[in-house]
Amino acid sequence: MLKAQRKAYVPFRHAPLLLRPHAVTPSSPLDPIKLLKLSADTKNLKIGKTIHAHLIVTYQATENNVIEVNSLINFYAKVNQVSIAHNLFDRMPERNVVSWSALMTGYLLNGFSLKAITLLKDMVSEANVSPNEYIFAIAISSCCDRGRLEEGRQCHGLLLKTGFSFHNYVRNALVSMYSKCSIVQDAMGVWNEVPVNDIVAYNSILSRLVENGYLMEGLEVLRSMVSESLKWDKVTFVNAFSLCASLKNLRLGLHVHGKMLTSAVECDAYRSWLLTFKMVALKKH
Repeated sequence: MLKAQRKAYVPFRHAPLLLRPHAVTPSSPLDPIKLLKLSADTKNLKIGKTIHAHLIVTYQATENNVIEVNSLINFYAKVNQVSIAHNLFDRMPERNVVSWSALMTGYLLNGFSLKAITLLKDMVSEANVSPNEYIFAIAISSCCDRGRLEEGRQCHGLLLKTGFSFHNYVRNALVSMYSKCSIVQDAMGVWNEVPVNDIVAYNSILSRLVENGYLMEGLEVLRSMVSESLKWDKVTFVNAFSLCASLKNLRLGLHVHGKMLTSAVECDAYRSWLLTFKMVALKKH
């Protein structure tokens, strides 16, 4: 584990070489774009600023270099310097979808969900750039953050016009948004209108149904999950045991436990589920 971790940081030792003109090529492991991404992923502000300085002195950070500026926006957005990211964004004469998604993601990650939604509205008003499925997923996730149902419905309406609602991550974001806003009927509507579902969508709708007391609907989702033979993950088992505990259905809980034993997933939720039934049994006596 320690050796693998050291390898991930090896390029950082060569970061000062970036300040030498013509020290790197696009195919080099010292490529500034690659190092900026690594700096963003590891939240290394110092190295990222060093790379930014290199791009400035080599005239690669000008507003017309879209790829480099997009990488800088992504970096600053991920190291909690979203105001610098927005400043770079504003100075771009032309922006592409990556520019918008990088800044929107930055605002979402930094807790400014309303700003991310506002950016979508600004983007739609610009005739030269159209939002794609990734942009919509970010915007809908932003609506989830503070339960912004009205903005979420507006995004959903725009999605229906574009046809992007059939993408898995967009649909899952919609299900999560309606569920978190406690509009379970609309969440079920989105979930039912798409014939193919993945485990993320199932986990999202099942957890919200149980949380909001829609136990019969949750049971319906669980049955559908079994019939489609999807591979369950840890979150699925947690949700399934929560449903069993809420229903006080020992037999169903034992079936879920049996499924867990035949899978490679380890889940502590079984113990809390079993404890719930023991407490119920004690109360009866």
